[in-house]
Amino acid sequence: MINKFALLLLIAMGLASCKSSQSSKNKNNMVQLEQNTTTTWQLIELNGEEIKAGDQKPVRFTLDVNNRVYGFTGCNNFNGNFSLDKNYALSFSPLATTRMACPDAKINEQQVLDVFNQSKFYTLEGDWLFLKNSQDNLLAKFKKIEQQEQIVEKYWKLKELNGKKIEMQPNQDKEIYFMLKTDENRLTAYGGCNTIGGSFELKTGQRIDFSKLMSTMRMCEEDISKIETEFFKVFDTADNYSITGDRLTLNVGRRAPLAVFEAVYF
Repeated sequence: MINKFALLLLIAMGLASCKSSQSSKNKNNMVQLEQNTTTTWQLIELNGEEIKAGDQKPVRFTLDVNNRVYGFTGCNNFNGNFSLDKNYALSFSPLATTRMACPDAKINEQQVLDVFNQSKFYTLEGDWLFLKNSQDNLLAKFKKIEQQEQIVEKYWKLKELNGKKIEMQPNQDKEIYFMLKTDENRLTAYGGCNTIGGSFELKTGQRIDFSKLMSTMRMCEEDISKIETEFFKVFDTADNYSITGDRLTLNVGRRAPLAVFEAVYF
């Protein structure tokens, strides 16, 4: 009887050892998120159900090189911080969100926020990211978005123009900025006095083309008018861009940046 019990114990231990060894082997082969890159992820599946946003802006979030997270819930924008380690742990700080009411939203915003509140671990398989809770249960599935799409739907505040730092003037209504809207590929910008509108096209190799540019014709103070004229020329001249986290430059060829911008989140 003792021999039989000992044999069963040895078999159980052997199976556990094999399982542990196999689990360790699989874990070692898993791909990890990189902390020195900025990556955007789009929601594909939430609580086991496929997400179809239709004609609405998709739910996305971005992990940047400064351990900041920001994104869109289907109704509001959000931002915060995240923590990542080599044991496939991924958690988020309490997120700050805008407070828009969206009665026509097709996705339950609270369920999206719950994913980030409950996230503890992740699995990365190619371009697919799986967020899991503390019990290792799947919360949501995301797909990696190409880098060129990270430039759109953001508020870009002007920081430098032709190598000179830009500060908001006392007689300005608001700061100089621009946005690229995905609906109809629209450009909207403010130069300190006038607004400008137009179209844009993103191309491979981080190339960009602005066209159909038109601006309002308000009379401006001389100091603002000079900066505004130079700012609007950027959109006439720029043919490529570079983006690292919250920093964007618009360039022409391989010369020094025409303008440097910083992303602002509300």
